Amino acid sequence: MILLALTLVLVAKAGTVIGVYEDPRTGEASFDVMVTESLSPHLGTFGYFYVSPSWKEGYGGFTLGNEHWQLAAGPGFESGQSFRYGGWIWYGNGDLSVTYAFEGAGSGYWDKYLVQYQTSPSLNLGVMEKRGLGYGGQADLSVGKNSTFRIEYFPKTGQQGGYSQIGLRFNL
Repeated sequence: MILLALTLVLVAKAGTVIGVYEDPRTGEASFDVMVTESLSPHLGTFGYFYVSPSWKEGYGGFTLGNEHWQLAAGPGFESGQSFRYGGWIWYGNGDLSVTYAFEGAGSGYWDKYLVQYQTSPSLNLGVMEKRGLGYGGQADLSVGKNSTFRIEYFPKTGQQGGYSQIGLRFNL
């Protein structure tokens, strides 16, 4: 799977987002790649890959939507397991967007809710809930024309949270 993700990075074109992250507490690095391609004004395809020292996954499928909403789902695999699926539901209007992302099978169900508001052309602020981490925040700051500096933070609350990551995302 690492070889497949690296191949996607090398052949990346428009519609590709590459993220490189680090957990400041542990120093563990990870990266993800999202590739999208339009087949028609309302139908497209996607591939998503995530790689860290402890876990890897990849899946792909079809997207359906327009400039205000999108549905996506597809099958894939994860390290140590055989089958996994994932996708998302997205709605956006003006400066506000809402995303629900989900994954299932393999090591179990996971989901994330994210509400983002674009406060300026270069700053996006978000509030999210991730299964297993609880509630947290996200800030995306544009750095140059095609890159974004991202910070995610989940405060420790009871048995959940206490997680943060920083990273760069590159839009190709």
